[in-house]
Amino acid sequence: MKHAASRELYAYWEAKRGTRPAPERAEIEPGAIRGILSDTFILALDRGLGRPVRLAGTRVCALFDREIKGVGLVNPAEGIAMEKQIYVVCNRVCRSQQKRALE
Repeated sequence: MKHAASRELYAYWEAKRGTRPAPERAEIEPGAIRGILSDTFILALDRGLGRPVRLAGTRVCALFDREIKGVGLVNPAEGIAMEKQIYVVCNRVCRSQQKRALE
């Protein structure tokens, strides 16, 4: 993992989950990851909605140009639209990285 925020979140998640597949929802304390919240998103598992976004930081939402909390990332009703959005975001990030490399 290249980014410090990714490494910090991963370490926090690993410490909370222990040997389980994931920590309990009540175990996640946003204040403990205050410094990386803007770069963070957490998905929920909802049998009817797929995997809606439970928590989305401001920088994550900015990549999508909208609030994505509650949006199902794997929701058949929104799946194609969200898939296109993810493609647009990935291209935007790649272009910004290319510009930085050329500077």
